[in-house]
Amino acid sequence: MRLSGFGMFGIVCGLLFLLQLLWSCFFAATLLVLLVRLFCRFLGEKGLQISEFVRSYALKMVQLNILTYAQKVAGLRVVLYGDRVQEGEGSFLVISNHQSWLDTIILTLVLIKQYPTALCRYIGKKSIGYIPMLGWMCLQTGALVSLSRKWSYDKGRLEQELKKLRGLRSDFWVVTYPEGTRFSWDKKAVSLDYAKKNDLPRLNNVLVPRFKGFFACMRLLHSRLSFIYNATIIYEGEEDEKGVSRINLAKIFFLQRSQSEASPNQRQVFPVAHVFLEKISIDQVPFEEKSCRDFLMTIFENKEKLIKRFKGAESFGVKSLTANLELSFTQVFEGTLLLWIFSLIGFFIFWFSAVELRNFIAVQMIRFYPIRV
Repeated sequence: MRLSGFGMFGIVCGLLFLLQLLWSCFFAATLLVLLVRLFCRFLGEKGLQISEFVRSYALKMVQLNILTYAQKVAGLRVVLYGDRVQEGEGSFLVISNHQSWLDTIILTLVLIKQYPTALCRYIGKKSIGYIPMLGWMCLQTGALVSLSRKWSYDKGRLEQELKKLRGLRSDFWVVTYPEGTRFSWDKKAVSLDYAKKNDLPRLNNVLVPRFKGFFACMRLLHSRLSFIYNATIIYEGEEDEKGVSRINLAKIFFLQRSQSEASPNQRQVFPVAHVFLEKISIDQVPFEEKSCRDFLMTIFENKEKLIKRFKGAESFGVKSLTANLELSFTQVFEGTLLLWIFSLIGFFIFWFSAVELRNFIAVQMIRFYPIRV
């Protein structure tokens, strides 16, 4: 399926969205949060709790802003299968295959819709932290545990962050991609070669998972985890001749249409994402190293079968839980009007403040929000 050009309307929508996202990240989710954190320093233990809540809520509003644009403007549609996430069921780890940069947007929608009160955490590449404002926010709120893909360096950092997470009072969910990178033809070839040399099953739709990070999560977080959710994501159509997904961020930000759409007035401009969730009790996960490795490999063998079945029949073989998982009105309000109101408050505080106060704020921002790598 070939794709048409971007179109002026899509370019305008995408640029306006990115500009307002940067505006909101700076004035609401960074500057305003910084002022609240400075004030909370004088409140002792209670202030620390308030500060953590404010930082988490600011990140949540930005996430909802992105999801609202994806659904209400770009027409994102997520079809959910398998098990539902139940609010209040405790903390859990989400293991997913990785096909696109959009996978995290899809999983965040699924999780924030079903368990909005839990803290969110992502384990990902440190390059994500370089994204202006949004990446820095994820680092400074603790939402992103950044890794370099070098285990000798990542081991100590990952263990440190997981111990902090284990000590939190609130429930949380952690999203991790054991493949370590997005699925592509070149990486598939490397994965198949590794599987052959190590006498592992041949996987054509996912990569052989990396084990050490997953085992570290199990070893350090098992006392806090209630479940593991095995998430399998596949996008409807949009594959090249080698079976690799063509999905990219341009499709959501700039409303890129496909030539196969029957009607020019059709609202859906974004490919449909299908997500299968399998709920696994933490009691079923072995904690001996070899058994845990086999457990993870079995999970990815099952993902391979699910994706192969879907590609053959455009179905996982079970009835969907929902044909389109959508944000609630309250969540849309939080991600748009409420975020913009806070952004305006932050803007007016900065604009009408004296030069000395602006310099003080700038110094404090560097102190509170250093670029960590």
